[in-house]
Amino acid sequence: MFILWLISSLGVLYSIDRYISPGLLIGSSSSGVLVNTTVHSTDPRISYSPPSKCARTLLGSCKHEDDPWEPVTYFSSGMVETFFQLIEPKDKSGSRHSASISFSFKGQAIYIYGPPRRHVKNPKEHVFCLDFSCSTVDVAKIYSDASRWNDEPVLLWSQDGLSGWRSHDVRLTLEDSKSTSGLFFHHLDFTVSEKDVP
Repeated sequence: MFILWLISSLGVLYSIDRYISPGLLIGSSSSGVLVNTTVHSTDPRISYSPPSKCARTLLGSCKHEDDPWEPVTYFSSGMVETFFQLIEPKDKSGSRHSASISFSFKGQAIYIYGPPRRHVKNPKEHVFCLDFSCSTVDVAKIYSDASRWNDEPVLLWSQDGLSGWRSHDVRLTLEDSKSTSGLFFHHLDFTVSEKDVP
């Protein structure tokens, strides 16, 4: 009974104060109880470059010419889901920019998800950078292995064993900086020890 109370208490705290979904207890370690926290693509702490107006608006109320990021909304298990995909990283002068998505957190692990397979066309290699270390991920291979009929987001990249007490920066870009589309983001989860939750 105490665990259910703790989960609901954390959930209310997070959903009101953090714009994130309820914390989910996932286990324990020597550093205490571990809590998984989900941050959605519309969360104001996600930084899109070039800047996105759509990322601050639910259900995609902007036009392609106004924003390089397209919000895609779909229904899954009776819920409305949204993810963002890059259309074309150009400013009003027509100059191209390399596109990225970034987020800062304190935690012991992070998991980054893309949209379900049925919503993805022509995925390209993504580069995931955590602090000063980057790795290239063959996202096309990940999606070819994913079930076409599963409507769940697809895990693209993860990292664990991090120092939970310090801040980490994660950035997602395309491997080919000249690409004008193919970068997408659904949500991320990060894991923090309960004792480190503010």
